[in-house]
Amino acid sequence: MCIMLGAGAMAGLQLAIGAASTVAGFIGQQQQYKAQQAMYNENAKNAQQMAREQYAHTQNRWRQESAAASMEKQNANVDAMEGRATAAVAAGESGVQGLSVNQFLASYYTKQGRFNDAVDQNYQMNRDYLWASMDQTKNQAQSQINSMPKPTKPSFLDAAIRIAGQGLEAAQTYNQMRGYA
Repeated sequence: MCIMLGAGAMAGLQLAIGAASTVAGFIGQQQQYKAQQAMYNENAKNAQQMAREQYAHTQNRWRQESAAASMEKQNANVDAMEGRATAAVAAGESGVQGLSVNQFLASYYTKQGRFNDAVDQNYQMNRDYLWASMDQTKNQAQSQINSMPKPTKPSFLDAAIRIAGQGLEAAQTYNQMRGYA
């Protein structure tokens, strides 16, 4: 009778220690998961903040490029108007009229149009470059987020199966001590 009581106590103690160890391990896994999740979230937050700041810088540069192109065209238009006016006055003072004067004035319009087209093309190329830069910023932020593996939450089912396995081992120990095995 003492052996049976000792076998039952031994099996119960084995089960209790195994279950306590499994529960402690599960709690440790939970804490590790929470820490990893916090690191993952902080990394994602930092990547998103970096992207927002880079977008703001790029959009600011975009506005500056647009303003510079507009100012360049305005200055060129003023210069062309002044040149046409000077040429028209000079032609009028010298008594020159006709097709040659009209062609000379038309050349100012042609030069002005070509210059404005070149400014527009340069602005469009800069705009396309800035769009690509914004895409690159988005990809870098996503890459930074993806650089950290997303943590996996520990499964309570795994812990329950391990406790059940320890219960079976305790039962086997009990049976061995009673002489049934």
